[in-house]
Amino acid sequence: PEGWTARQYPSGGFIIYSPGRKRRFNSFKAAKDYLGIVPETDPAELELASKFGLPEGWTARQYPSGGFIIYSPGRKRRFNSFKAAKDYLGIVPETDPAELELASKF
Repeated sequence: PEGWTARQYPSGGFIIYSPGRKRRFNSFKAAKDYLGIVPETDPAELELASKFGLPEGWTARQYPSGGFIIYSPGRKRRFNSFKAAKDYLGIVPETDPAELELASKF
């Protein structure tokens, strides 16, 4: 927004200042969070997260290497696996009844 400034260091990092240098941020994400700016959500990322059983508003992106990055709504939290995201949410995976029957025989 008007009055905000940013400075890039030789290392590639940024420092962002609010008007009058009243507040300092070490990342654009931190500055945007402060301002309440939420990144636009890609519909394909919403659909992928939904396919894996995550609640509405969660997003997931698959990288060419095959790995996934999962974000909570508003990109407040980031997870490197669906298991980590589901553990955070308290979602317990369904157990196959055949596996339960087999386990009870031991």
